Amino acid sequence: FDIEPAKTILVGPNEAGKSVLLRALEKINPSNGNSGFEPLRDYPRSELINLSLEDDDGKPVSPANTTVAEACFFLEKDDIESIMEIDSGFADVTTYTIVRYLDNHYQHSINGGPQTPTFGEIKNDVAAVLTSIDTDIQDALLVDPAEDLFLDNLHQITSGWDDSDLLTNAKVQPLMQLLLKASEFTEKNSIRDYNQLEEVVMQCNISKLRNNALELLRNRLPVFVYFSDYFRVHARIHLNQLANRIDQGLLDQNPQDFGNACLLKLLGIDARQLSDMGNVSIPSPEDEQAIRIYENQLDHRRYQLDSASTQLTERINEAWKPNPDKSEFNRLHITADQQYLRVVVEDGPNTNVELDQKSEGYQWLVSFFVVFFAEAEGSYKNAVLLLDEPGLSLHGLKQKEFCATISRLAETNQLLYTTHSPFMIGSDELDLVRVVEIPERTNGTVVHTAVTSDDPAALLPLQEALGYDLAQNLFIQRRNLILEGLTDYWYVDAVASLLRAEEISNLNQNIALMPASGAGKVVYFATILHSNDLKVAAL
Repeated sequence: FDIEPAKTILVGPNEAGKSVLLRALEKINPSNGNSGFEPLRDYPRSELINLSLEDDDGKPVSPANTTVAEACFFLEKDDIESIMEIDSGFADVTTYTIVRYLDNHYQHSINGGPQTPTFGEIKNDVAAVLTSIDTDIQDALLVDPAEDLFLDNLHQITSGWDDSDLLTNAKVQPLMQLLLKASEFTEKNSIRDYNQLEEVVMQCNISKLRNNALELLRNRLPVFVYFSDYFRVHARIHLNQLANRIDQGLLDQNPQDFGNACLLKLLGIDARQLSDMGNVSIPSPEDEQAIRIYENQLDHRRYQLDSASTQLTERINEAWKPNPDKSEFNRLHITADQQYLRVVVEDGPNTNVELDQKSEGYQWLVSFFVVFFAEAEGSYKNAVLLLDEPGLSLHGLKQKEFCATISRLAETNQLLYTTHSPFMIGSDELDLVRVVEIPERTNGTVVHTAVTSDDPAALLPLQEALGYDLAQNLFIQRRNLILEGLTDYWYVDAVASLLRAEEISNLNQNIALMPASGAGKVVYFATILHSNDLKVAAL
């Protein structure tokens, strides 16, 4: 299935295969370099016994020939320019495809470019030029007539080769050595066959050129980063321990430190420097110069953290959007007391609480923002991000605001995420949605590029997203007349149109007519509209 250049949204019911899909894609080029498939655990359990049997063509079914994930990438301008430096014939290449197998080996290919020839396509040319060289050598008495000539060596090397065999880099090596040896005779004696021989050598060298182009693109392949358990920024951290773990490369072993390391990285502050600033012994009261140095060092750390706190607050609030009408401050303060770094939030006038005392949703958003945007220019730069159910702990309206943060992230990282929430899908983003379902267990997961599904549950988030947008139309008009049902709506609207057309009476067209789908719901509609300071009447 196709994905979008920036952001793709996967929706579908539970057990449809969304998470498994992301985890399989991760293995295309995993970020940790070690995360691979385990045949015993990753092969479909109901078919595990087939790994020791043969398929319909009589070939053994094994992890080495079981394709799990395949990805096709469109090349960007600088990719094409880079492979053209290998050979100008690669100018027409537009895509690079990589296939990952169950035993974790991969194969890759490019479309276009010089094509690797088969033995049958060049054998006559090779034989002709070597025959000519042999004749010239014999005429010039350069070798003993009893010695094997180049054509004899050719027959020995290619014995058992089929005309359909591709001249791969490994297969063609002995032939290349023979041709290069023949080249020495043609250059030495200025034999006219040199140009023809050079053309044959170029044909045999195509496989090597293609391998070089493939390896170049393989090294440019973006990593795939899968996230379900998100790293957190913790309210308290020991600076010296954090700095030691960073210096020793142990952050992966302690996820609690990773979020805080990202926090300092995002702010451009060095953990070791902050730690060293806190290791200041109190000078003697009589030593004024030492006291001044002591104060300056601590003040420098405090001012640096104050400045960083201001910048971080502004960036976080772009995503969180605090409500000033409810005195929602949410100003972050990063402070350091000797070796302890603390992250606190100004929760109201003269009220500070530590980050871990804020709501789960706020903690999650701060941590997500810090980790992703700190790493976006580092290990996640140009990565494909696979987010499994992001924003679960956020309120619906906060999820809608969070969608803007995801869009910002997608400006630099191609991004796929799964969701069940209608608030994680914008009404203008239906073209970004891929519907995931599993119609039959025997056939597995199906991904629809079009917004369609045989399972109503798969489309539920889209229906809810559209329903929410329609519901917002309730609050467009200042004056609202609530009707018991659709029939009442038709009566009122039709009679009003007749009276208006006859200029007998004119029902104000700025009054919104709203069927409530039942008398029992009239009071609910009235309450919601009234709470939004709108005028309400009910029939």
